[in-house]
Amino acid sequence: SDWNTAANWSEGVPVAGQAVVIDGNATLTNATPALASLTVNSAKTLTFDGWDTLLTATTVTIAGTVTHAQNTDTNSVDGWTPNARVKIACADLTIPVGGSIDLLGKGFQGGAFTNGYGPGRGMAKKDRGGGGGYGGPGSSAVANYYAYGGPAYGSADLPDMPGSGGGSTFSALNSTGGSGGGLVQIHASGNVTVNGTITADGANGVNHCPGAGSGGGVYIQCATLDGAGTISAKGGTSWVGGGGGRIALD
Repeated sequence: SDWNTAANWSEGVPVAGQAVVIDGNATLTNATPALASLTVNSAKTLTFDGWDTLLTATTVTIAGTVTHAQNTDTNSVDGWTPNARVKIACADLTIPVGGSIDLLGKGFQGGAFTNGYGPGRGMAKKDRGGGGGYGGPGSSAVANYYAYGGPAYGSADLPDMPGSGGGSTFSALNSTGGSGGGLVQIHASGNVTVNGTITADGANGVNHCPGAGSGGGVYIQCATLDGAGTISAKGGTSWVGGGGGRIALD
């Protein structure tokens, strides 16, 4: 599944100017050269792993699934450093019916017997957890519980962070907050056509009364946007919900 392994390709690791087809499940961990085209076939998955992983191609067609690795930072001391996103630079991008950029729950993780993670993390209390925040604050369970939702953060014009996780409870086995939605940034000089889906929703909490994850981030820069598909960055649902994410069109 490693993009950089020559044996995984019919003609070796792609070089600049080639037309590239993903007909298996592949993981991309570095910036690509400027490709002529990139196609992800139906029922196949291309996973971005790394913050600086950039896919560059004249045309991009996603008939299968594009996603990114889970964001795993659990330490606020360094300022919550995300480690994965989908970032594409192209002329034209097309997502036909059945194709998707699927980043459900790929942001900062929900807590397990602890607070969620990320700058909008939901708090954990004995019997309830608060929802993660991002574009809006996460919901709070305040009546006798004081499990507060996380704050809003980030840029409305240029979403550049994934969503945050919900808090769990301390009193129930397997209570886990939902993870936040992931982040996709598309820089297209021409047309973006979405007849499939772009989903950066937060994940639901699991088991006894946790908070859900917030929606993630979607940024699309293009000359024209069309299609009859869906672009979403909703917060997850649980005992309390996660805040909505951020979607910006430039």
